[in-house]
Amino acid sequence: MLKKCRLNYNNAGVHDIMHLETSSDLVKREDGTNLEAAVAVLEMAVSVLNGSAEGSVSKAVSDAVMSIVADSPEAFDTLKEFYDWTQTHATEASAMGVQIQANKTAIESLQTTASKIKEIVFTASNFTNNVYTIPATTHGMPSGAFLFQLYMNVNGVYCTGNWATTGTEVKYNADRSISITHTGGFAGKIVLIG
Repeated sequence: MLKKCRLNYNNAGVHDIMHLETSSDLVKREDGTNLEAAVAVLEMAVSVLNGSAEGSVSKAVSDAVMSIVADSPEAFDTLKEFYDWTQTHATEASAMGVQIQANKTAIESLQTTASKIKEIVFTASNFTNNVYTIPATTHGMPSGAFLFQLYMNVNGVYCTGNWATTGTEVKYNADRSISITHTGGFAGKIVLIG
């Protein structure tokens, strides 16, 4: 194969150009290999970079994409497939958004309600003439509209049910106090939600 090259050189301050023409098998590199061997090595390197083997640009890009896709099912292993699915399920996504907002509102409502829960523990000695009175400043219920649950302390365990508080009356009084009436009194707790 015939190779041509241009050689610029400087001879005693005079710049000149020399044109050379030779066969590539006659041109030798420092390590003794000829120019054709060097070109073959370069062509192989370019092939590896452009190919799909280890070290290639294509493989590096492919590996990066695969790390994003990971173990996605075949129907969702491209951004296009994922986009198409979201477009065909826009109504469901909108419905989910509405439900999430409703859940958020319900949770906020529960949090507000939870802040109005008061638990008051008492003993039988808190009863005077079979009545235990809880002042408004203690219970904090703003009105007579509240829920309550009574518990009786039985050997250190708070129990509830009709058997535990039979004959017990809970009343919201004009002075906003709450009174618990029970024959003889008992140790227990009342949970107020208002």
